[in-house]
Amino acid sequence: FMVLGAASSAISSPVRPNIFQPVATTSTVANAMVDFASTKPGTKRIAIISHSDDWGKSHLDPELAKLKAAGIEPVEIAYLERGQVDATSQVLRIKNAKPDFVIANLYPPELTAYLRDAYKFGLRAPVVTTQGVSVEDMVKRVGMPQATKELFVFYPLNNTLEAPAFKQWIDLYKKYNPNDPVETL
Repeated sequence: FMVLGAASSAISSPVRPNIFQPVATTSTVANAMVDFASTKPGTKRIAIISHSDDWGKSHLDPELAKLKAAGIEPVEIAYLERGQVDATSQVLRIKNAKPDFVIANLYPPELTAYLRDAYKFGLRAPVVTTQGVSVEDMVKRVGMPQATKELFVFYPLNNTLEAPAFKQWIDLYKKYNPNDPVETL
């Protein structure tokens, strides 16, 4: 079985015969996000915003374990459920915790709400998020480039789609899919 989109570590860990998961698992992504946030200069206080469902927990649990092993306690953990379009209460809780960095385990619609509200309420902490987010799409969704200026993504590619190395592949994709947007999702 080839699992092409689902990233939960529970699918392939422990290793099972004939199950292949070529995408980064949620544990891999979670650990990389903690590493990224905690190694940025000046980062001592980390907050987390997450979905509370199984997908969110599959990121949150390894993040909390990695932070605990490093002797770091999150200054705030806020939950933003799927379908919510207003993140005011979560943003204000996180802002009051004065984080240096925010880890976001959110799907694009809810991340959009979070970024808009964070900008609206003056929360300027950098944000790192999961591989389920396209940088290009998020800039469009939020509609305010300044609100995505400090957004970092566990990116599945070694560069953004505008890089010259991707031109031939983008041109090929557009040839056969002229009405579809070119993005990483």
